[in-house]
Amino acid sequence: MCPASTLKMMATQKLAREAAVPNLELVSITLDPAYDTPGVLRIRQRARHRHVDFSFLTGPENAIKDLLTQFGVIAEFKGDLLTTRSPRC
Repeated sequence: MCPASTLKMMATQKLAREAAVPNLELVSITLDPAYDTPGVLRIRQRARHRHVDFSFLTGPENAIKDLLTQFGVIAEFKGDLLTTRSPRC
């Protein structure tokens, strides 16, 4: 995860806590499932946990792409790397 995304998640989590938002879970979905194995993501989770509480998600390429589509994110693979763009941006 890039530092900019981490900062945005930290700010979102802080605002949610201040507003007493219940049942908030932040997630990061890998855009490089070939590299981001569950073991790699566990290491990243421990390294980032002190900054923000969120979960890393990974899985088969088609499952990631389907999930992103449900969120309205257009995704396509270029080799092993998944690139995205949001129509709302």
